[in-house]
Amino acid sequence: MFLLPVARSQLDVADPLAAFSISSSHTVNEQFGFVDIKRTFGTGTTSVRTELKDKDCGNTVAANIIEYFETGYANNEVTSTIEVFNVNEMELALGDNILFDLNGIAFARDADISKGLIKFCLQSTSIALWDSNDIDMKTFRGGYTILYTIVNDFVVMTSVTELDMDATDPLGFEIDLRITAFRCSKDSETFTGDENALLVEGDVYYLCLTVAGGSLRNVNLDASYAETNNIYYETISLVAEDAVTNAIIGFSDVGSSKQIAVPIIAAFLEGVQGESVNLKLSGNADVEFSGSSKQKLMETETYEVVVKLAKAAELGCFGSLFRIISNLFV
Repeated sequence: MFLLPVARSQLDVADPLAAFSISSSHTVNEQFGFVDIKRTFGTGTTSVRTELKDKDCGNTVAANIIEYFETGYANNEVTSTIEVFNVNEMELALGDNILFDLNGIAFARDADISKGLIKFCLQSTSIALWDSNDIDMKTFRGGYTILYTIVNDFVVMTSVTELDMDATDPLGFEIDLRITAFRCSKDSETFTGDENALLVEGDVYYLCLTVAGGSLRNVNLDASYAETNNIYYETISLVAEDAVTNAIIGFSDVGSSKQIAVPIIAAFLEGVQGESVNLKLSGNADVEFSGSSKQKLMETETYEVVVKLAKAAELGCFGSLFRIISNLFV
C-alpha cells in the first residue's frame, strides 16, 4: 500500500499572525524624568490593550510611584509615557516587585533607596474583530530597567534598557490547526497491518482524522477515482457534515480522532491499467478550539490522502462480500 498524507491549512505561511504583529521602541527624557514607549501594531489590528505590570509581567503596578499615560490607538500606534512622579512614596512600592538595588536584588524595608533600579513590564495586546467579538490575537511583553538616582527629591533617569520578554500569545492557544489524516486500524488510532500491501476490492481502508489542541466537527469526505495522469474524473461523497451518505461507510470517534471506514468498491478500480490505480480521499472539517478568553473559535481546514489500489484474484461470486465482512472485524 502506498500512502501520501497531505494536510493543507489556510495558515501555511511564514507567520500566520503577521497582520497582528507588535514592535516596540522607546525614547528617554532624562531632563524631565520620563520615558516614552511606542508600540506599533500590524494592519489587521482593530483595537489594542496596554497594561503596566511588575518586573515579571504578573501583577498590575499600583499607581503610587509610577504615573502612566497612554495615547489613543491611531495610525497603528500607541505611545505610553512612564514617569516616576512621587519620590516621597517610593518606599510604599518595596513589596511590589518593581524596586531593586544596583545588583538587581529587591530592596529590604530599611534600605537606602536613593539609587537603584526600577523594573517593570509593559504588555501590549493586538485585538481583532472576529465574528462580532473582540479577540486577543497577539501579545508583546517588553521588560524595562530604569537606572535612577534621587537628587533633591527628584528622580534622575541615568539610563533605560528594554528587553523583549519573548512572550507572544497567538489567540491564547498553542495548537497546530492542520488536520492530520492517516491510515489506522478498526477501533484504533494506530495501523497494525502491512503497510506495503495494496488494497483490493472488498478491503476496508480506515482513515483517522485528528488535530492537535482542538476538536473536529462537520467532517466532509469525498472519494475521487477514475484517475489518469493525476486527474480524477469521478467523485462521490462519503461523509457530509458528520453524516455518512451510505450505510456501508463507518463514522465514529476513536480516541482523539474521527475514524472513517471506507470499503473498497468496484467503482474505485475503474481505469486500472497495469498493477494499480489511485484513490483520493479528501475533504474538510471545522476545527474548534478555545481562544484567549475561553471563546469557542472555529476554523475550516482541508485534508487529503492518496491510496494505491490493485485488482485482486477472483475468490468466487461471494469473494467481494466475504472481504468486506471480514475486514470490518479486523
